Amino acid sequence: MGDRQCPHMKSCAMYSVFTLAGTLRVWQDNYCTQSYERCERYVRAQRGEVVPKQLMPNGKLLQLVK
Repeated sequence: MGDRQCPHMKSCAMYSVFTLAGTLRVWQDNYCTQSYERCERYVRAQRGEVVPKQLMPNGKLLQLVK
């Protein structure tokens, strides 16, 4: 992992949404271990807002299949 990791990386609920490690790794590489300040999940958490589990780092909501 990178030098700069998101402080929420170990507790981020987004990780449980992905069953494919490769898909999760793409998000981690682009947000969690590089520019986490631009992650919408991080931004909302910093403002004290509730962060929906299905909110993606780019601000889009993932449609979860039940």
